Amino acid sequence: MLLRAGDWGDGGRRVHKPVAVEGLEERVLMAMSLKAGGSGYSNLLATDSAAVRQQKLIIDPPEALAGSVSTLYDAAKVTVVGAAPGPGYENANFAALVEVQSPAGARRLQLLDQFLVRPLGTETGYVQVHFQLTGAPGKIRIPDNWISLDVDGTDGTDPASIDFRVRYNVPSDNLFKYRSYAAKEGEHGNPEDFLLTDDGTQTRIGPGLLSPADSSNRPTDGSIVGTAFEDFDGNGVKNGDDRGMADVIVFLDLDRDGKLGDNEPRQPTNEIGGFVFDDLKPGDYLVREETPRGYLQTTDQDGKGELVTVREGRRERVSFGNARPATISGTVFNDANNNGSFDAGEAGLAGGVVYVDLNNNGAREAGEPAATAAATGAWSIGPLLPGPYVIRQVPPSGFVQTVPAANGPRTLTLGSGSVATGVTFGDFFRPVPTVQEVFVRSDKWSPAFQTELARLQLGDAVAGFRIPLATRLPVLLPWINLDEVVVRFSQPVTVDAGDLVVRGTKSAQAAVNVVPLTSSPNTYRFSFGSPFAGDGSVRFNGDRFLLNLDGDAPNGVRAAVAGAVLYLDGNNDGQPGGDFLLPFNVLEGDVNHSGGVNVSDFAQTLRRLGSGVNAPARYSIFNDLDGNGAINATDARLVRNRIGRILPAVQTPPAATALAVTVERQPARRSLFNDEPLLG
Repeated sequence: MLLRAGDWGDGGRRVHKPVAVEGLEERVLMAMSLKAGGSGYSNLLATDSAAVRQQKLIIDPPEALAGSVSTLYDAAKVTVVGAAPGPGYENANFAALVEVQSPAGARRLQLLDQFLVRPLGTETGYVQVHFQLTGAPGKIRIPDNWISLDVDGTDGTDPASIDFRVRYNVPSDNLFKYRSYAAKEGEHGNPEDFLLTDDGTQTRIGPGLLSPADSSNRPTDGSIVGTAFEDFDGNGVKNGDDRGMADVIVFLDLDRDGKLGDNEPRQPTNEIGGFVFDDLKPGDYLVREETPRGYLQTTDQDGKGELVTVREGRRERVSFGNARPATISGTVFNDANNNGSFDAGEAGLAGGVVYVDLNNNGAREAGEPAATAAATGAWSIGPLLPGPYVIRQVPPSGFVQTVPAANGPRTLTLGSGSVATGVTFGDFFRPVPTVQEVFVRSDKWSPAFQTELARLQLGDAVAGFRIPLATRLPVLLPWINLDEVVVRFSQPVTVDAGDLVVRGTKSAQAAVNVVPLTSSPNTYRFSFGSPFAGDGSVRFNGDRFLLNLDGDAPNGVRAAVAGAVLYLDGNNDGQPGGDFLLPFNVLEGDVNHSGGVNVSDFAQTLRRLGSGVNAPARYSIFNDLDGNGAINATDARLVRNRIGRILPAVQTPPAATALAVTVERQPARRSLFNDEPLLG
């Protein structure tokens, strides 16, 4: 319908313009206090004279083209301080007018801008806005520090907003009401939607001819609004290039079963991703989203929904971020020439494990996404949420990483739906040092005795008696004066005497000297200050021992290969680092390896008296306790003096909890190394 415009105060001239009025929605937006302490709700804001409280009324008819809206307010509580056009209405056809009353009692409309500078009277409590669409309509953007309350309207465009300032000394719990009027829909002949008629009679247009709608800052119900958006950066916050997603179903999970029920409120998001649930009674509501197909949630990753507490007069906000899955792929290659570059002719390398180091601690842990490189070296990890990632790899056994250098990671940031390719890791074959053989000896053993060890394939003519490594079960050694350990490594290493410690249940000793054996490559002899199990002058002559060779940074056994420092692979996992542990037992005089020295050991030694490496018929290296190459009265006396000694009870050696020592006892009637009967 066409209505006549009122007095716009244009230099005293009357200006008549055709306007049209459609149905109305208005929302009251409470502003936050301009000083600290404000809550954002007018009924809770400060009341002192230094604080400014303000409210915003947004006029929101559906599909508005042109028209006017009149609003009634309590001038004793608020005063008009501004008006602004919505998108598409920023033109010369926008005007805001305030009804003022002169001291003589005459009422008239005065342009708001003029009223704010030089009022022609006092406010009566009416304000009017005229608008006409000339551009693209839209919604007024609500500032972040304003909270909106809807009152039974429709979602349309926002032609205008009116700002009010709450007057000083108005109690904070006061109820503010606004009543706005527009022509009733379909009602023709309404003379005009003005507060004052244009015929000079000063007739006020009242509710009988208009369609009113009330707005208040203190509704009894609350609401939930929010947005479903594509979270490009995966940070769970709508920002940057993130955009709203339309037609996403958001619902209130009233029975909290995780599914959309027939009677549960639901809404598809609008074209900009928005949704609103109005007229909600105060209480807790579980809000869920039906995640769009092909997306992952970034704000509700555990799928439990968002629990929102609705309060009277409050608009609660909740958003759902969604992102298309991202993937990372690349290649692990064999950096054969160790130049830190993926050169032509270099092949992919299988077996490397590439993983996402979620906590960036440099170690692969359970739950971290990972992939094993295929035969071509190719790998792929996904789906992943957008965000920054640290990618590392565990090289195949025997290899060390050269690309990126120094075991460095790859770092990258994924967006929604990102497909990151070409992430490469290069590895060079640098076998880490390992322990190949371990020997035990006494510095008092004769060359003839050690030659016999080698002939029997029980040891080495220089290194001593070989401790088997295959089973890691402790052997029992019967000799006296055992005070040296010889270790053969897979390659040249840097080793210190303190790297080797022999721990028993009664004592622990660190080596005091280490020298390389010139007769055998990569072999080192560790010397101790005294025998492991004591000597003839010491009461204990046996114990359970654990050999502990340090393989950890910064001072463990290490090798320098192609410019890299590689620590001993003591635990045999193919990776640098880890102590080498080896149990063995010593019980001087226990020549039949029974775990105790008894008359059987003495009798067997007596039977072998007079034998030696030069008379081998009855000779056994295990009865030659002092290792001089002959079994004589000294050996028999050593056994006799130790009758009754036994090994201590099985226990974990001190400070060596990594490996519990166990003992495999042999039958008393048989030797550990041959089937020769011990008696008879």
